[in-house]
Amino acid sequence: MAGLDAAPLGVRFAVNDLFHEGFGSFFSPMISKFSGKYAFDLRQIPSTAVKSRLLARDIDIALSRVAVADPGLQSDFLWNERVEVFVRTEDFPGRSSLRVEDLRGMTYLRVPARWELPQIRAAQQVFFDNGVKDGGSIEYSNLEGKALVFGNRSAFSMGIMNEEYRSYHQNNSEFSLLPLSDLDLSVPVVLARRAHEPVFDQVASEIAQFLKSSTGNAQS
Repeated sequence: MAGLDAAPLGVRFAVNDLFHEGFGSFFSPMISKFSGKYAFDLRQIPSTAVKSRLLARDIDIALSRVAVADPGLQSDFLWNERVEVFVRTEDFPGRSSLRVEDLRGMTYLRVPARWELPQIRAAQQVFFDNGVKDGGSIEYSNLEGKALVFGNRSAFSMGIMNEEYRSYHQNNSEFSLLPLSDLDLSVPVVLARRAHEPVFDQVASEIAQFLKSSTGNAQS
């Protein structure tokens, strides 16, 4: 009826399933902040599935670590995150960084296939070209599981440096995340959506501003 407030806009919002547990604490405040304007329907999917899901029109906006390359889609950059090497601390005592040559002869344990971002696949090839052995993929759902499947092998993997990793390392010194000084391993965090749908332009702008402010990435 005329004079009544319009119903909130429905937004099917997908979140990358690789974001650390603490990141989820930002979404409840976001939903509350915009409750009068937007009705969020949240779901969690891998970044590698964002492009196909947007084109299939079963999501509207996605927080992703893969920029979508398609004329019908648009990616709004939010910030970069750093990928580091996950190693047993005793293999590199006292080290604050590594070089690719330090990993020669070790076994690389691939992250689960659903988390193999383009930057990670490219880095894997650099490792293999420099004498690293391919140990195949490992399956885990969190850091405790990752450490468990390592066993006692002289191996390494990769992980995105975030609060979950920092917290884990503070409480468990057996493993460390170390940057590679001679290999750029950063991944973008983007908001992806379909292009030419103005109804979601404002939604994306407000989500981006809120997330940057909430995560301390306002200047990224």
